[in-house]
Amino acid sequence: SVQENGNPGSSDATSFEGNNLMEYAFGKNSRIQFEIRDDFLHIHYPKRLSADDLILTIQSSVNMKDWIEVQNSYDTISSANPDSDKFSSVTMRSKNKIGEGRTLFLRILVRTRD
Repeated sequence: SVQENGNPGSSDATSFEGNNLMEYAFGKNSRIQFEIRDDFLHIHYPKRLSADDLILTIQSSVNMKDWIEVQNSYDTISSANPDSDKFSSVTMRSKNKIGEGRTLFLRILVRTRD
């Protein structure tokens, strides 16, 4: 349960209804941030706690046309407790240091479960 004094083991999940999947996943005024700290790439993003129907996947590309999943190249190093709007703050960190001279594009793919 994501609600205060909720029932453990019961569901209070929400389901996506509407036309803005990104807003549902990350919130209305969300900021997704990418930063290099200590030669590691860090990705910071909000995550709706009650959105059990979503799958978020980190992908990379060298040309912004062909994308591959790189979720296994990142560790979740923090996931803060939710605030009053029921979002947690997630931080992912690359397992390997960022190399020089190679351009890579990243994105977070958001989709609903089948």
